[in-house]
Amino acid sequence: MTDSTIINGSRKLFINSDGSINIKESPNITIIDKVSATIEYYGFASPNTSLSDPYWRIQRKEISGDITTFLFAEGNTNFDKVWDDRGVYTYS
Repeated sequence: MTDSTIINGSRKLFINSDGSINIKESPNITIIDKVSATIEYYGFASPNTSLSDPYWRIQRKEISGDITTFLFAEGNTNFDKVWDDRGVYTYS
């Protein structure tokens, strides 16, 4: 292994001496905030990430009748959100 770079907050890209590439997933921590019977927020981040750090993937679960929808903060799965700000993001 000659190089290691963090990508997307929870993945490590390893470039080996022969030029081959390996991707390793880091363990994620999960936090759940059930704000009502119809809205829940799920946060995913690497261990030791502060709730105020911009390294979270945030997902919102919405229940409407028989339909359950899972949406992502700002419409993407990037690990670049702040858990403490989960209520102000746009979800799609």
